[in-house]
Amino acid sequence: MTALGMIDAGFLLAETARQPMHVGGLTLLDPPRGVSARRVADDALGSLLAHADAAPPFNQRATWRMGLWRWEPDRDFDIARHVRRLTLPSPGTDATLRATVAQLHGEALARDHPLWQLYVIDGLASGQLAVYGKIHHALADGVTALRWWARATSRQPTVQPAPFWTRAVPARPAARGGWSMAGAALRPFARNGRRRLLMGAVRSVAHVGAEMARSWYAHGTDNDYVSFSQAPRTLFNRRIGATRSFATASFALAEMTAAARRCGVTLNDLALELCADALRHYLIERGELPDAPLIAMVPLSLRGAAATPGNRVAMTLANLGTHLARPRSRLEVIHRSMADGKQRARRLSPAELMTYLGMQMSPHGLNLALGLDPGWQAFNLIVSNVPGPRGPRYWGAARIAAQYPLSIVIDGAALNITLNSFGERLDFGLTACPVVVPDLDALAGHIHGALDPFR
Repeated sequence: MTALGMIDAGFLLAETARQPMHVGGLTLLDPPRGVSARRVADDALGSLLAHADAAPPFNQRATWRMGLWRWEPDRDFDIARHVRRLTLPSPGTDATLRATVAQLHGEALARDHPLWQLYVIDGLASGQLAVYGKIHHALADGVTALRWWARATSRQPTVQPAPFWTRAVPARPAARGGWSMAGAALRPFARNGRRRLLMGAVRSVAHVGAEMARSWYAHGTDNDYVSFSQAPRTLFNRRIGATRSFATASFALAEMTAAARRCGVTLNDLALELCADALRHYLIERGELPDAPLIAMVPLSLRGAAATPGNRVAMTLANLGTHLARPRSRLEVIHRSMADGKQRARRLSPAELMTYLGMQMSPHGLNLALGLDPGWQAFNLIVSNVPGPRGPRYWGAARIAAQYPLSIVIDGAALNITLNSFGERLDFGLTACPVVVPDLDALAGHIHGALDPFR
């Protein structure tokens, strides 16, 4: 048995029936010419179910033993519990597909089996095939989950990689030695004696202390610094229910990249501006736009190329500039606030950054854990960008047309916008609680029009 890391276990502890803690993705596929989606679905399901043996961590379930969450093999593993087939009722519209996926995404994964599922979906009026998958955040962050899915795809339709669950994934070293990234960072010092261990610890404390002091000073003097206490109250920051809604937007990746280059910003900065523009219009339509700018929590991946299990992610806060009417003015604000957060991440090691964030976020975390005031937030929503492989991609003989992500919403943050740059598209997936965020399709529609000023 392997003990979960602190962050990984936190996703299990935070999970409730209203607040499942898994990430997911919806893949749309174009069947080969002359082949029906139903035929592709039949062949795909048969091939997937034939791979009945799963390798770690896909054959492991979470158990609570000796005061810790641990991974242990599922002795009763059955691939049919994890790979399923769905046929949409006629006429199989896009709206029906999104509603079906939203319902699946709102259902928590059963703890008595490995925490992942895959659905092959046909019956779409478009003639396409869909695949929806979900995996618990305790098992993988969004970057790793997409990498696992990507390795089951290929650049050529004649190549059919094995399903992702058949390939063993090495355990993350930090998970074996303890609960914290800080512990992993300090182990090299321990191997070289107590003096170096103490010196390393002192340096880390000094770095975190200096960053805390820099943040305290910047709070009142630097307009680009985003504090953990300036997010305004919005309609997004309420208690959520158990249902989910899902909407999408999509752009040609080449067009987005060219527009970002012309503006002198990153692709992620421009994507954040599209979200900001859509949020501003959506809130104005409802008479809910606050005078202060909305604040987005933007995850930062701390992992390298290896797609190991678990979570290696930090975060920064982005000022979305929603109080500004001019798109280019908002983009400038977003670019500066993101640059400020990235500079902080470069000044600190991963362990130091996690310590800094823990100290800054502790009041907000306590508020979330106790459910004291969902209206008080360190951020208003989550916006993340998960990069995938570039160029045409195929799942079997079917070409991938879109890769829409789905993610987590929580009490106090009822909207999550996640982006996948996958293949030749930049696809936006919007996940929300419909009780708190009505008419999610309207918000997605505003994203579609937000690129016009930059074309």
